[in-house]
Amino acid sequence: MQQDAARHLRHTLDHGLPPGAQAMLGEQADSTARLLNGMQAKLQEQEKEQHARIAIHHYHCDHLGTPMALTDQTGQVAWAAKLDPWGNVLQEYNPQGIHQAIRLPGQHHDRETGLYYNRHRYYDPVVGSYVNQDPVGLAGGFNLSLYVSSQPLDWIDPLGLDGVAIAADRAAGLNSGSLIDSIRNAPRSDGTPLGAGCGDSKSDNFVPDKPFGFNFLPACQAHDKCYGNKSGPSKEQCDKSFKEDMLKECKDKSWPKSKICKGSANDYYKAVDLFGDKAFDNARK
Repeated sequence: MQQDAARHLRHTLDHGLPPGAQAMLGEQADSTARLLNGMQAKLQEQEKEQHARIAIHHYHCDHLGTPMALTDQTGQVAWAAKLDPWGNVLQEYNPQGIHQAIRLPGQHHDRETGLYYNRHRYYDPVVGSYVNQDPVGLAGGFNLSLYVSSQPLDWIDPLGLDGVAIAADRAAGLNSGSLIDSIRNAPRSDGTPLGAGCGDSKSDNFVPDKPFGFNFLPACQAHDKCYGNKSGPSKEQCDKSFKEDMLKECKDKSWPKSKICKGSANDYYKAVDLFGDKAFDNARK
């Protein structure tokens, strides 16, 4: 071995290369190693900074579920805002520059457009109505852009499809905390038990059997039977058949109804594909 620039190089013809070429390769290897070590150190530093920035905040909402304030783990107010009934931010306290994009229930503030994304439609708080027309057309009423029947203090529309009257629940003696439970436990309109539709026993009242008027109930019931068949097809096969059955409902629809129907079928399929493992396992026990 011979020392050269504080390194040891072998005086052999590795891979057919003379010692000079080996020295050059050694320098390149050292340079690459230093670069990789530097990149790794930078990534570790960025990861530490990211973990340091993670903080838990708690939401404080009004009777509708609209965020009014955020508090940190010590109870200090980190963000607060005053909104008018239509969701416009009138005043905001935000010393830390927190990005709090939730507005009225189900709405997410789009900073680029100033509009609120409401799942199925966009909402404009300045004019107090939807930008997009009602997906079901005149079946939802003559005003295709109307938001919660112009009663924003007592109604909410989390999906951008139909308003829910919160005032009726308060008049019946229900507080806002029990609203979700009251909806979840309400009996099905057809008299069948909860879970007989397109949702399970806990989500049945939140998952429409006929989204936008398209009857997915037969497909949902066939899917439930497929899951419950202990010697039946795999989960993947059941889910695939579920999608095919729903698309049959869309087959004879004209545009734009066909597009809406296929989009809804795809949403339902994705839901069982991504989150149906537990239901499948329980049904096969």
